[in-house]
Amino acid sequence: MGTTYSLPEEVLTTKVAKYSFAENKDLFALRATSKSGLALAQRGLLSSCSFCRQVHLSCHDEEPQEMRAWARKFEAVGRVFGAGCTRLHAHGRSPERIAALESFVRRTNGGLFSLDLWDCDVTAETLLRMCRASPKLTDLRGPSSVAIPYSTMISISAACPDLNDVYFSRAGRAHSPAETWQRHFPGLRDIKLFGGGPQPYRPTRIDAIRETALTCRHAKHLKVHDCHITADVIEAIVGTPLGDSLEDFGDIDEGTVLEPDAILAAARGFPEFCSLKIPLDSTMPGPGFYIDLSRTTARITSLHIQDETTTDACIAAACSHLRLEYLELEDLHLLTSHIVDGITRSRSAATLSSLTIAHSADKSESPLRAADVLRLVQGCPNLRGLGWSLSVRDRDRAGLDRVLCQGIVDLLKDRGTTVGHCDFWELDLEEDVAIAVVHDDTIFECL
Repeated sequence: MGTTYSLPEEVLTTKVAKYSFAENKDLFALRATSKSGLALAQRGLLSSCSFCRQVHLSCHDEEPQEMRAWARKFEAVGRVFGAGCTRLHAHGRSPERIAALESFVRRTNGGLFSLDLWDCDVTAETLLRMCRASPKLTDLRGPSSVAIPYSTMISISAACPDLNDVYFSRAGRAHSPAETWQRHFPGLRDIKLFGGGPQPYRPTRIDAIRETALTCRHAKHLKVHDCHITADVIEAIVGTPLGDSLEDFGDIDEGTVLEPDAILAAARGFPEFCSLKIPLDSTMPGPGFYIDLSRTTARITSLHIQDETTTDACIAAACSHLRLEYLELEDLHLLTSHIVDGITRSRSAATLSSLTIAHSADKSESPLRAADVLRLVQGCPNLRGLGWSLSVRDRDRAGLDRVLCQGIVDLLKDRGTTVGHCDFWELDLEEDVAIAVVHDDTIFECL
């Protein structure tokens, strides 16, 4: 049966033996050597082998004979290694595979902490049985194509009280998780307001949102991507454990709309709110908005603006009335080189440590040029992180010059910025241009 057969029992059960078999093929071979080898494969290696602890079941449905063979194989894996598995990610749609999957879950003896069934066609009843067999679950991802009834969700919450990350399909749902089922999972870390669909989803069940925010006392993040957020939604979260811990709005993308009053409500009601991203379709009412924001809070130190109606006056107002440390301007084509004065003459000039200007101030009659960027760095004495990018069609107007670019780099180096690469030959190429000195410890690039 192999050389391992002659080894003493105590050798096969030591930690030395456990760490000698790192691959699953070695484990399969080991179990055939002797009874001790089988016991070691089943018991000892479960605590040290990543294959045992994390199983990713992924394959496509084949012919019936192949499906049966696959199911038998997976059942065999479950018999040997199931008791040591703590994380399971499975794919499968055929009844044979779902049955084998459920058998594997039972073989874990309640040891699963993570179960991902997003790519499985498990029924609500099967999902509930798997959860009841896994009372220690902390992470659960239900099937993407199956609408799980609310009654099943409630039963799952009772079966797995330690769940802190749960995701169910939005199939057949008209409202967001925060407005429906999330309140039944008090351990959740994320509150999700998104609802899906072609248009930004607008949450309306305000009382349900507040109940969820009050119940989920460990939640630290608010997911609002692809949402239209109004002031009443924010006010429902104010005064809850979630509202008291939020530093920003979390996931923000181009499909997100934040109304100005919602932003002001967050600044006013969230005591830790310090970072703000204004997405593309969230139109702010001019410079006055930033003045109102500064009157509402002094905590905003990070500002990322994508609002395409933003003007030089808006940037000047934001920098003059806030004490910004991080500023990112993205795709703001109404800006001009006058933002240099707006920034360097503001109170934020003394506090700004990182600045990114991405495809902004490059379309006007007075575009941002390399000389302007150098002047901007000179006027912000604590600036150590810089990003400036523009498209190839705008490079001729940017006044790119090796002497100026080197001056920017040298100035930042003098301030302690680590620049790992400084090569300007790319300026001669017909490609997009980006000058980037990443804050603290990365690289300078011209691409």
